Amino acid sequence: MNNLKTRASLLARLKDLDDQRSWTDFYDTYWKLIHAVATKSGLTEAEADDAVQETMIAVAKKMPGFEYKPGKDSFKGWLLQLTRWKITDQFRKRPPARRPAYARRKRWSVCRIPRDSCSKRYGRRSGRSPREGGVRGRKGSSEGGRGHPLTRIFHTPV
Repeated sequence: MNNLKTRASLLARLKDLDDQRSWTDFYDTYWKLIHAVATKSGLTEAEADDAVQETMIAVAKKMPGFEYKPGKDSFKGWLLQLTRWKITDQFRKRPPARRPAYARRKRWSVCRIPRDSCSKRYGRRSGRSPREGGVRGRKGSSEGGRGHPLTRIFHTPV
């Protein structure tokens, strides 16, 4: 996982949400990375699986408008930031007593998830702060809803 190279050609193909082969290739390439970060952060196997699924769905929603600029942007950094947000969502779903100590405070954020769980180990460049941006999904549109093409790949409504 340490030497995952971002394939710009794959990212370009992911803009077509109907390209099932490319989405399967993307999932096969990155799910272990996302799952490893999630379990290292303290999620159970089931929660980590949910975080993987939710991260993949978030990526799918962002890809039509996503522009990858090698040298300027870090796709893996952006993906890991999305992953941390989905991990945070999983912790918030837990009852307060089952949350990690840093998540029991009234105010806590994804910043409390240990960065060492993904930074050096997975090649994240230090000092970069990728952000999630883009379009929100809408029911019935190409960005989301039951008719979403990725529902067939991830077996869940997107």
